[in-house]
Amino acid sequence: MTDKLPKTSRGRQRADELLRCAIDVFIECGYDGASLSKIIERSGGSRTVVYQVYGNKEGLFLAALKMMADDVYQAYVSDYHPGRTLREEFEAFGRIFLAGMFTERAVGACRLVFAQSLSRRDIGEFFYREGVQKSYQCFARVLQNHVDAPLGELEAVAARYIEMLRGPLLMRILCTPDTLVTPQEIEEAAVRSADVMTAWMNARWPEAAAS
Repeated sequence: MTDKLPKTSRGRQRADELLRCAIDVFIECGYDGASLSKIIERSGGSRTVVYQVYGNKEGLFLAALKMMADDVYQAYVSDYHPGRTLREEFEAFGRIFLAGMFTERAVGACRLVFAQSLSRRDIGEFFYREGVQKSYQCFARVLQNHVDAPLGELEAVAARYIEMLRGPLLMRILCTPDTLVTPQEIEEAAVRSADVMTAWMNARWPEAAAS
């Protein structure tokens, strides 16, 4: 699919708009209720292009999920700068990750994936592989800047950190759909998780305290 994506800046913008319209239609109508006709009508895209690039409705849905995960990663990359301490890294990532995760669109997509994962295991597996696991892997590579440890071990650390970071807020938003996550809650979660993880990392790898 990546070979068929548009190469120009304008083409990529139109493709991103199509994917954002697609995920909105999926959230509003449900996976089964969303149709390519509805998506194309809203986005103004071409049915031919959709089939050529994404293959079918499922391909379009998976591409939209991947774009949303990539958006969070790109936001962190844009914010990244060398010289941060380990604690500053935890806080910065936490703020960006939670802010991206708890947008209305991201929450709706998450609910939709969970609802579909029992009947469409491929969708759940894709979301876990391209969203959840990649977040662990990406932050593990950041941790390599601060400690000398195998990447696999750091991926396990990153997984524990990310799940601690979002766990209580994610459970609340999934169980009580009418509630929102506030900027203050995001800030508190980012600071609290940074405190816990920095203390643990310094105990596990004393050299991390100097980074």
